[in-house]
Amino acid sequence: MLGFKDLMALVGEFLLHWSAMEQQLGESISHSESQELDPPRSRGPLKKALERWQGLDVIQGNKKLASEVIDQIEQLRALRNLIVHGLAGANSNPDDGAEPYIKCVEGGWEAPGEERKVTVSELKHYSEAVDACRRGIRHPSHFNYRL
Repeated sequence: MLGFKDLMALVGEFLLHWSAMEQQLGESISHSESQELDPPRSRGPLKKALERWQGLDVIQGNKKLASEVIDQIEQLRALRNLIVHGLAGANSNPDDGAEPYIKCVEGGWEAPGEERKVTVSELKHYSEAVDACRRGIRHPSHFNYRL
C-alpha cells in the first residue's frame, strides 16, 4: 500500500523534474549565447525557448533527436499544466483496489471540464520522461526515454 505522503512526493518529483528541465533549457541557451544570467533561465514562453534551443550550434547534426525532445516536452507540458492548474485531489488507497492516483480537473477551476485520474505508474513514467528531456536538452544524444 502506498501512503498519501508517498503519492504527494511523486507529484513533487514530477514537478521538480519539470523545473530542472526548464533550468537546463535556460542554462543551455545562456551558455551557447554567451549570456551571463543568474540564475540561467529561458525567459519567456516555453515554445520560444525551445525554438531558440533548437537553433543553437550544439544542436546542428542532431536535429532529428532535438525534434523528438521538443515533441516529448510538448506532450508533457499538457500533463504539467493539468497538474499545476487542475489538481483536485488524490487517493492513495482506492476502495476498489485500483492503483493509487491523483485527480485533476481539465481546464482548471476557471473552466472546469472532465476529471482525469493520473495513476502512480503514469506519474513515475512521466517523471522519467521529463528527466530524459532535461538530459536531451543538455545534449540530444543523451535523450534516452520516450513516452
